Parts: sequence; C-alpha cells; structure tokens
Amino acid sequence: MQQDPVITLQPLASLRDKFHPANPKAHAREAIQESIRRFGFMESVAVSGDFIAAGHGRIEALIVLRDSGAPPPEGIEVDDDGEWLVPTLQANELSPEELEAYLVAANRTGEIGGWHESVLAELLSKTRQTEQGLAGTGFSGVDLDKLIASMATESREPPDPDDAPAARPSRDVRVQFGELYRLGDHRLLVGDARNRHDVRRATGTREVQALLTDPPYGVEYEGKTAASLTIANDDAAGLSTLLDRAFANANEVLQSGAASLVFNPAGPLSATFLEAFASTGWTLRQTLIWLKDSPVLGHADHHYRHEGILYGRKPGPGRWGRGGKGWYGGNDQSSVYEYPRPKASRDHPTAKPVRLIEALITNVTRRGDTVLDLFTGSGSCLIACERLQRRFVGLEIDPIYAQVTVDRWERYTGRTAVREAS
Repeated sequence: MQQDPVITLQPLASLRDKFHPANPKAHAREAIQESIRRFGFMESVAVSGDFIAAGHGRIEALIVLRDSGAPPPEGIEVDDDGEWLVPTLQANELSPEELEAYLVAANRTGEIGGWHESVLAELLSKTRQTEQGLAGTGFSGVDLDKLIASMATESREPPDPDDAPAARPSRDVRVQFGELYRLGDHRLLVGDARNRHDVRRATGTREVQALLTDPPYGVEYEGKTAASLTIANDDAAGLSTLLDRAFANANEVLQSGAASLVFNPAGPLSATFLEAFASTGWTLRQTLIWLKDSPVLGHADHHYRHEGILYGRKPGPGRWGRGGKGWYGGNDQSSVYEYPRPKASRDHPTAKPVRLIEALITNVTRRGDTVLDLFTGSGSCLIACERLQRRFVGLEIDPIYAQVTVDRWERYTGRTAVREAS
C-alpha cells in the first residue's frame, strides 16, 4: 500500500549535497531571493531518492540569503545550532532516467501554459500600487507597461505610431494660437513655452512627474520634403534665452525629484543645452545617446548618426544610482538607445520615433503619471503617452504643428479632440 508523502524539516546544508548534476534549468537567483524575502518560503522542496526533484533555485536562493547574514524567512525554522531547516517533501523515488525526464517536465509544463494576459495585467497593476510594489513578483514596471501597451495595440490594431499625417498648408489649419485642447486624458495648448502663464495653463492643476522634450536645436533646419518644413525659433542667436525661459517655466510645475529628459544636438550647440539645464537647477545624471539606423547628411566632416539626450532630475527624492524612487526601468538599461529614424518626415522635419520615446518614458514614470513636453512638434510624445497610459501635457507654438498633433492623435485613437472654452 502506497504511503502518503511526508513533509519533514531538512538541514539546508544537507540539501546542498542533493543538487542534481543534470538539472537543465537556469535560475533567476536575484528574483527568487527577492520573492522569498517578500513572501517567505511558500513551497516545500521535493526530493526523489538522493536528489532534489523540484526546488533547486529556491535552495540556491536560501543559501545566498543565509550566507549574506539575512534573517531566516517565514517558513524556515532554525535548530539549536543555527542551521536553517527547510520543509522537504520525500516524493516518489523515480528511476535515474525518469528523474532526469521529470527535471525537464517540471519546468517545461509551467512554461508552455503562458498567461491570461488581461488577468495578469490587472493583478500586476493592483500589486504595483501596494507598499512593496512589484518586488518579488518577477515582473518590473517596464514589463507591466509593455504588457499593457501590447494588449492595447493588439485589441485596437491602430496604425503605425510613427505614421503621422502630413503637415497641412496654413490655410487648412483649424487650430489657433491660444487654444487649449483636450485629447482624451491629455492636454495640448497652442502656446509658447517661454511664457510662464502658458505653461501653467497647459498643465492646469496636474502635478508633473517627468519632462521629456525636444527643443529647437538652433540650426535653422529645413526639411527635405517638398513642403520644406521648418521649426519656429530655430536659430542660434535666441537659443539660450529660449531654453532658459522654457526650462524655468517647466521647473515650476515639475514635482520634486521629477525626471528631465531633453534631446540636444551633437556638436558645439550641445554646450548651450548643458548650460541651460544646469542654470535651471537640474542635476545632470547622464548624457544618453539615440543611435539611428543611418546618418543624417550634412556639412560636417563626419555625418551625424546620433543625438544626445540630457538625463537628470529636479532636486528632491528620486533616482540616485541603482534602485530607489522614481526609476522603473530595471537594472539592464544601457545609455545607448538604438531606434531607426521615421522613414518619412511629412509631418515635422525632426520627428522622433515613438518607440524611442516610449523606452525613455517607461524608465522614469509609471501608469497614470503626467509627462510634460514643451515643444510638441509632431506629437510623438503624445502618442507614446497614449500607448503607455500616461497623461500628456504639451505646448506647441506653431499652429501648423499643433494641427499635426491633433490630427495624429485623432487618427491613432479614432476619437475627437475637444477645444476648451477660453
């Protein structure tokens, strides 16, 4: 008669000697340790004969925790000699061949089941709002944001986010300077970022968690399409004043510790951006790189294939090195963001790819946060916020490009922008 399985407490040291040499599974050790620290030791280890059949990763994690001086987690007892005692199930004794097959089956059967993505997204969203957030779940904030964005994309089947409508001739532009538009949860003011009142009006009562913006570079750029698109205030003479005023106005509406991400040109004019960034009082943490798939032809000795992105923060609680409040991008982020340029610039001469903007936003904000763009241009930041369920606040001084942004959002979402009464 077969006996019921029995769970006993086994010394951790003895289980170290029972690792199966043919176990094929790689383990995310740090993730397992984090899970045990948060939830305790929730599952017993299974032993078949002389070897562990299930639980190699958990035993590895316990050994690291013990050796680091961590206290024993919930579910682990300690004997009089200080040895950690692990709940262990003496399972069926399989033949060597069958045990090796089980090592594969125990891991593979869990992998192939997949997820009910809508249920997973709901659970993770709720968990992220708890005191400990997503710690110990094996998912990061970036993972959740990508899942939500993927679900939204699959359900709506929207057009390519970088496919924006062409800029209209001025006679066909409906929007006018001074008008404020609501685009779902987002706000767009046809206004001037140098004007303190305009920035305050655009943000309203919202607290802003991040600035992500692409100011004019002061190079008097002209697009290569038949429309020969240009950018307002794009001259070197007024660049310093433009940046100083716009950044100062943004600083007033940014919350303490808010992230600042500012696209800037490679070459001599980058110094003007650095000076404005510093004079605003923001702490520069890094200069990031957008690496394009092809260079932009110009008059320099070396054709530029990259642009810089100043990354820093308004003083206050926030991201300072690995971990901490205000960082949601995990520990695998590189300073180089490699994304192809939009294939056409019918809408704006220097449009940025939406997926690049998404990558930057997900690192420094979470769902529901507000992102400010002082120079909206073609609306790439707006579309990224729409896809990632962030709230966008933007200003655009040129009604032609403000119209592009409105048209682009309406085309992408199938909804209609609403002009607020003055």
